[in-house]
Amino acid sequence: MYRKWMDYQSGLEVIPVELPGNGCRSQEEYNYNFTDVAEQVSKEIFNFAQDRCIILYGHSMGAALAFLVCSQLEQKYRCEVQALIAAGRHAPDYDFKDRYHTSMGYERLAEELIRIGGTPEEFFQDPDILNFMLRRVWNDYKLNESFEYNNEIIKAQVFVHYGKTDEDASLNMVTGWKQLTENECTVKGFAGNHFFPLDPTLDYFQEILKLPVIVRE
Repeated sequence: MYRKWMDYQSGLEVIPVELPGNGCRSQEEYNYNFTDVAEQVSKEIFNFAQDRCIILYGHSMGAALAFLVCSQLEQKYRCEVQALIAAGRHAPDYDFKDRYHTSMGYERLAEELIRIGGTPEEFFQDPDILNFMLRRVWNDYKLNESFEYNNEIIKAQVFVHYGKTDEDASLNMVTGWKQLTENECTVKGFAGNHFFPLDPTLDYFQEILKLPVIVRE
């Protein structure tokens, strides 16, 4: 998804974050400690950013990670973050109970992926591909379960995007983001479910480029 954004001639430098154990870092040991992962990401961003303008984007678990990274960049590194764009995620302090827990195993995980959508049907038709994918998705669920909100309040402007039919990040679940920033927070709903950014009828990246904090070179 994010690699496609890098190909846009938008004047922005889009840099996807690859977590240990995923993608090109698949040979590294997976880290199941949310706070530790956030510390690693914030350090890398700080070292890379220098005098660049920083805008953080995260979808689902990535939104929670971007929130903690934003907090650490501001508090630990005294670094200004222009904005945080949080998509498909309930507010970090919302008391949300996931329908699926990693203790339920892979079979229930497959059922959960079918429920939330966004996974191509072909994945469920090939047992080898399915098992390969489920192991990696399970890792992300395990990491997400270690997230804890510890009264962090950020200074960055926040833009919250949600799918209007997303049962796990509905309007009442995302409005709490407004209480977690000292800055402005704008909430916008899009047609679709949890994976509305992947809707081929919606050029979601163009929606991001319309945000008032985006200044193209």
